[in-house]
Amino acid sequence: MKPTFETERLVLRPQAESDTVELMAMGMDPEVMQYIGYGAMTLQDSHELALETLAMDGPLGRWIITDRETGLFLGWVVLIYLDGSEDIEVGYGLKVIAWNRGFATEATRRLLDYGFEELGLKEIVAVSRPENIASHKVLEKAGMRRRGLRDAFGLRGLYYFVARADALVDG
Repeated sequence: MKPTFETERLVLRPQAESDTVELMAMGMDPEVMQYIGYGAMTLQDSHELALETLAMDGPLGRWIITDRETGLFLGWVVLIYLDGSEDIEVGYGLKVIAWNRGFATEATRRLLDYGFEELGLKEIVAVSRPENIASHKVLEKAGMRRRGLRDAFGLRGLYYFVARADALVDG
């Protein structure tokens, strides 16, 4: 079973079946999904993805981000295999109401710590569309550094970020 984490302002808990409606709403929101995957999903695709990540077993998968004080659903963060490769990727998605408040950086840092300290990973990667400046800033503040371009998820020329256990830089 995946652990639950607390940060200064957030709780990151394993995805539950009760999160499906919130996840589906996020998946169908064009503003939220503008830089994630191929954009806003259909109801069916959003539902299938929510169920797929719910079924992930073991130490990797999706955590739900909630406000520590109110319990409000803010979004999600993942630690998963990058597009079928052996690389472990950190990624996130937040509801619009949670943007520009440092939540993505806080959640990303906590999963990086989990990956390095508790799972013993040597490296964690991330990809981001070149036009997604906000995401680049989040990843850099979390201690990741850009290392060129990478193709993933059927998309070409994504910015490729790396954090190494022996060189994590505080942002």
